[in-house]
This record gives sequence, structure tokens and C-alpha cells, in this order.
Amino acid sequence: MRLLFVLPNLGVGGAERATLLIAERLASLGGEVAVVSLGPRVDFDPPKDVQLNVLARRADPLAVRCARLARFLRNWGPDVVFATLWSAIFVTFGAFQLARFQCPLVTVEHNVPSWYSSKVRLGYLKRRVVEAVHRRADSVVTPSQIVQRELLKAGIPGARTHIVPNPVDIPSCVSEPVHDPVTIVCVARLFRHKRVAVVLEAAAALREAHGVDVSVEVFGDGPRRAELENLATRIGLDRQATFHGFVRHVGYAYDRATFVVHVPERESFGNVVVEAMSYARPVVVSPALLESIPWLRPGQNVLLCDGSPAGVARTIAHALSDWDGARAVGAAARQTVLEHASPPSVARRYREVAETVRAGGPARTVGL
Repeated sequence: MRLLFVLPNLGVGGAERATLLIAERLASLGGEVAVVSLGPRVDFDPPKDVQLNVLARRADPLAVRCARLARFLRNWGPDVVFATLWSAIFVTFGAFQLARFQCPLVTVEHNVPSWYSSKVRLGYLKRRVVEAVHRRADSVVTPSQIVQRELLKAGIPGARTHIVPNPVDIPSCVSEPVHDPVTIVCVARLFRHKRVAVVLEAAAALREAHGVDVSVEVFGDGPRRAELENLATRIGLDRQATFHGFVRHVGYAYDRATFVVHVPERESFGNVVVEAMSYARPVVVSPALLESIPWLRPGQNVLLCDGSPAGVARTIAHALSDWDGARAVGAAARQTVLEHASPPSVARRYREVAETVRAGGPARTVGL
């Protein structure tokens, strides 16, 4: 069976990293697997035994990318196509029409569609277009119930939706976290809704209110980097806060952590949390993550806070007072990820979806 994964690009992001892991594991199960990047950016190592195709060398218009993908579909002839993230979903659907190509199309939605409306008219239009394509696809894969509920509201039948968690590359062995001195690690794209500022302010509160010698290491890039660096200076963390930018191998970040803190305003899944858990680190999360990842258990495999800087500081201070308990939470976290989000198990779920839609044949992929 020939499986094709289409992405907008291979830039930094949890969806991109997860897709490459799935493709590599599917290739190891047999059959041919290809990944198409519609954009020129490639920040990850090519997956083993997977055909990687970059269709654009610059910021080409969507129509040009659509034509190139249509040509690739005709030439390579996949049995099932998985399109991930909104622009790839839109372009892939257009390429099917242009090439008059017949095979099952599975859309992979990593975001809650209603979040697209945050940019007013453009976001609203984007949302409606993506929802229309989801309705025409043979199946829709999503990593969490929170996204599935939104898809059901948009009229996508529940029988055609599949909840499959994102996989993480689980290390074969992990080091013990060091808690003297304390290092807080934050891995995120530097956008407002990721609330990285809360992590910095929590570190300052931990030092001032609880007397903890703490440093913060931020991994990731984005439009708020300069603003966050200025904030670190204003609150007295200029020497304690390090901004590393994007790192290709994210394990380097988690290895350095005493605690990993992830307290976003919203999250459709939370790859960072699952990755950090796989390194047996105590992870501090906000309530938003509990709905996104159903197998999180506060006090058992994660540490729950109220999402405020003071709340994060209190949670970490309490964990430090019972360090053996915090280490036990990290160990349980790693075991949880092994059970729910290992690449082999997730790849098998994707293969089951592919076999199901292939058996049913392409029913909804041509014409609006």
C-alpha cells in the first residue's frame, strides 16, 4: 500500500514532527511511504526509508503548489493520502480536483477549527473552507476529543472521525532530573497563547517568594521573542533566563530540565507535555491540558497548577519539598507515554485508518 502525507512545510512544530515519526514507522511496517512538503522550509532530518519531496523552493502561490501536487499525485499514484494542517488540506483537495485523481483522502486536523476565526474575516473564511473539505474527505483524524467535538459541530459524521494521539520519539533511556539548582524548561513556539511570559514570571516568583535558586531555559522561536527577552530583563532574570531558539533535537531541552512547564491558554493536544513525560520529567500543566490529553492524571503523572505565575511557583515549591514524590510522578509519566503514544502503536492506528478507507473506496473526494 502506498501512503502519502502532505504538509504545508517541515518547519518547527509538533504536527510536523509527529507526521514524520508516523511516516517513518509506517515505512518500517512495509509498503511505500512518501512525505510531500508544499513549502521550502525543512527543519527536520529526513525520516528513514521515506521518500521526501519538497515541491516549492520559495513562497509560491497556492495555485502553483496545487498544480505541482496534482502532477505528483498522477505520477506517484498513492493508495491513500493524508493531508495535515489547514493549508495542506486546502491544497490537497484542490490537487485532487485538478488531477481528477481517485483515491481515499484522509484529512488530519490538529487544531480546533473555531480557533481559525481569531483573525476575523480571514480566519472565518479559512475555518469554513477547511470544514467543507473535512466534510468531503473520506475520513478525518484528530489527536484529541476537544477537536473531535468541534468537527461534530461542523457536521462531520462521528463514524468518519478517528481519535489518534500524536506520537513522540521515546528515548530508550533517560537521565535523572537534577533539582539543585532548579532548571525550568519551556518548549514552545513564542506566540501569545502559549503564555511563555507566565513561565518567566513564575520563575521570578519562585525565587522571590520561595527562595529557590532557579534558572529558565526557553526553547523555541516566534514573533514574541524580543518581548519575552525584555520581560526577563525587567523582572530580574536577565542572567537566569536563556533563549535557545529552535533546536532540531528537542531531547536536549528535556535532558536539562528539573521541571518542564507548559501552561498555554489553549491546546489541541500538547506534544510538548507528552515529549517531556517520555523523558521522565515532572511536568507542570494548566487545566487546559487535561481535556486535550485524556490520560493525564494530576498528582500521578503530571503536576497541575491554576495557570497563574504564583500558581506555577507554588506547585514547583511543593514538588521540591517532596522531591521523591516528584520523581515518582516523572517515572509514572514515562510509563503512561509508553502505553499511549509510542510511534509503533500510533503508526498501527494510522495503518488501520488507511486500510478502512481504502476498503470503502473514495466516496467523497471529487467535487464539492
